[in-house]
Amino acid sequence: MGGPPEKYPQPGKPYGGFKPVPPAAWQSRVGYVMGVSMWLWIFYRGKKDLPHLLGWKHPWDHHGGHGGDGHEAAEKH
Repeated sequence: MGGPPEKYPQPGKPYGGFKPVPPAAWQSRVGYVMGVSMWLWIFYRGKKDLPHLLGWKHPWDHHGGHGGDGHEAAEKH
C-alpha cells in the first residue's frame, strides 16, 4: 500500500531486476564536451549552409558580382 507502482524507472533505482551502474564522472564530462562540440558544429554548418538550403542564396552567387566568370585569363593565352 505504498501507492501506485512506478510506471517509469527512477534514476539510480533498480527496475525489473535491472540495476544500472551510474557512469563515472569522467564519462559524464566527456559526454558533455562531445555534446557541446556537436551543437557548435551544427550551428556553424547551419550558419554556412542554411541560406543555400532555404533558397536565399545560390551556390553560384558567391563571387559578389565581380563580373566575368574567371575565364578571361585562359582566353589571353
